[in-house]
Amino acid sequence: VRIHVTADQRYELYLDGERIGRGSERGDLENWYYESHDLELPAGEHVFVARTWWLPPPFCPEAQISARSAFLLAAEGVPTEMLNTGYAPWECKQLDGYSWRDPDQTYRIGKKVHIDGSRYPWGFETGSGDGWQAAVPIAEAGVQGEIVSHDRTWNLTPAVLPAMMEEPRRIGVARHVEAIANDETRMVRVQTVNHLPAEADGWNRLLSGKSTLVIPANTKRRVIVDLGNYYTAYPEVHVSGGKGSVIRILWAESLFDEFKDWAPPKSNRDHIDNKIFIGAGDAFQPDGGSKRCFSTLWWECGRYLEIVVTTEAQALTLEGLVWRETRYPYDRQATFTASEPRLAGIIPILARSLEVCSHETYMDCPYYEQLMYIGDTRLQVLITYAMTRDDRLPRKALHVFDLSRQGSGLTQSRYPCHQKQIIPP
Repeated sequence: VRIHVTADQRYELYLDGERIGRGSERGDLENWYYESHDLELPAGEHVFVARTWWLPPPFCPEAQISARSAFLLAAEGVPTEMLNTGYAPWECKQLDGYSWRDPDQTYRIGKKVHIDGSRYPWGFETGSGDGWQAAVPIAEAGVQGEIVSHDRTWNLTPAVLPAMMEEPRRIGVARHVEAIANDETRMVRVQTVNHLPAEADGWNRLLSGKSTLVIPANTKRRVIVDLGNYYTAYPEVHVSGGKGSVIRILWAESLFDEFKDWAPPKSNRDHIDNKIFIGAGDAFQPDGGSKRCFSTLWWECGRYLEIVVTTEAQALTLEGLVWRETRYPYDRQATFTASEPRLAGIIPILARSLEVCSHETYMDCPYYEQLMYIGDTRLQVLITYAMTRDDRLPRKALHVFDLSRQGSGLTQSRYPCHQKQIIPP
C-alpha cells in the first residue's frame, strides 16, 4: 500500500510502534509538501500512530510557515474508509508532559522542550493508553493544479527531496566533569582545577556505548562534551530510575571568552579552560521507570555539549547517550587534489560546512537562524554543483525563492519565513 502523509506543522509517523518517517518538508501554504511511503503490510492488524505538533509565533521557528494544527493521511490501493483521515475512524489525544524552554540566543529557531517523564504518555507510539477520542475533520486540502470551487488552506504537492539522513552516533569526549552546588551554570567558567578525571572515564565509556553510568542520589554534575566535529542531531537519552532527577543538555558551537548579550568573543575553539558555556537545548525529567528514552521534537546542533545532571533521592542510571545525526543525504562524488597541502586540509571543513547547512532547505546557519537567505544560497548551490550530481536541493531553492516573489518583482531575502523581509541588492 502507498500512503501520503503531511501535517501542519510537523509529524512523526509510526507503524506498529516503529517510526517510519518525519515531515512535513518545509514549504509554504501554496506549496505544502507531503511525503509518500510504500509499505509491505502482511495480512493482519496494524497500528498507525502520528505524533504531530504545532507552535504559534514566536514559539515556532521563523522558517516555519503555518495555518493551523492539522494532520492528513491518504492511502492508495485500499478502500478510503480503511486508512484515510476524514473517513477512517482515527482517534487523537493530547500528549502531556511537554513544556517550553527559552532558546536563548537562538530565538529564531523556536522554543526548546522540557519533558516531564511523570506526565508523559509512555508507549503512545503503539496506540496504547487512555484518553483517545474521535478525531474531527476540519477542512479539505487541495492538490496542486486541481481546480476547486472554494478556497482551501493547504495546496498539496509531493515532497521534492529525499528523506533526511538519520544515523546514530556514539561519539564525544568528556573534557570536563565537575561537582556543582546548583544547576545554574551560565556564568560559571570552566576551570581545570575543578575537573574530576576519575569520573571522566565513566562518562567516556557511556558516550562510546561501552557501559552504563550510575549517577548517585542527591548528586549534581556538570559535564562538557566535545563531539570533535560539528553535528546536527536529535539527542537520545536512555535512562532507568532517577525519579525526580533532571538532565539538561545544552549545545554550543564554541565556548566564549566572556559574557556579552550580543556577539560574545570567541578565541581558539579547541580551548575550553577559563571559558563560559552559553548554549541552547532541552531538559528531560525521568519518572523512575526503566528503559526510558527521551528525545526532542527538532534536532540540535554544535560541537560542544553541556550536560547537567541533578538527582534526588533515587539514583539515576544513564544507559546510553546517542546523537542521531540528521542532514541532507549528500552523495559526495567530487574529489580534490592540490600541490598546496593547506588547501587539501581545509576541504573537509568546507564540505562539513555545506553538510550541516543543508536540510529541508539550505540554511544560513544551523545554530542561530536556520533560514534560507538568497545570498548564502547562491554560493551553497554552486558548491553543491561542484560536489555532487544531486541537484534536488538547488532546484528546490530556485523554486522556493521564485514563490517568494513580490508584486514589485523582488524576491524575499529569505524564504520560507513567516516574517517578510526584502533586501533590494
